[in-house]
Amino acid sequence: AEALASSAFASMILTGLDDPERVTVQRVDEGFLPMFGARPVVGRLLTAADQRDGAPGVVVLTHAQWVDRFGSDPGVVGRSIQLDDQPFEIVGVLQPGFAPPETMRGDGGLIVPLAVRTGEPARGSFFITTVARLRPGTSRTDMADHMERVVAGIYPPGDGPAFLAGGGAADLRTEVVGNVGSALGRMLAAVALLLLIA
Repeated sequence: AEALASSAFASMILTGLDDPERVTVQRVDEGFLPMFGARPVVGRLLTAADQRDGAPGVVVLTHAQWVDRFGSDPGVVGRSIQLDDQPFEIVGVLQPGFAPPETMRGDGGLIVPLAVRTGEPARGSFFITTVARLRPGTSRTDMADHMERVVAGIYPPGDGPAFLAGGGAADLRTEVVGNVGSALGRMLAAVALLLLIA
């Protein structure tokens, strides 16, 4: 793959501002924001260093979160909030209108690193969505085969998490747009035919 971007979601308790509040936090790797065209209007985006095990907690705000909760204060960078009683320093604010595919879009307005943990493979329930920009000539089947080899290198045969049984590679355009593209094409053809008749 030319580029990868991964995202997951977590429910956390936000404190340090007003009353404690349960929020949905989006966890992303360092490739996620650049892949979908994110730019900081204040501060910076997340980096690979932010993902390392033991790195200090950092958070990027969506533009809406910055406006609604922080009054568009450009001095917000460097301030700290608490998520599940852990400090997270605000390091950046995204441009307005940042919109990754809906299946990878959070609504909580808080984006934190998808931290890499060393040691034993993760157990229990978790869900990560990864998007890959494939090199020319690489098929979805090639990518699916590669994913299976990666998982096999992490988990012993038959010992992987149950969700891996349902994993696979799909075309993002198909996942996001579905059959709308072909339906739209048929509709445009019908309109063109009507114009010709008229």
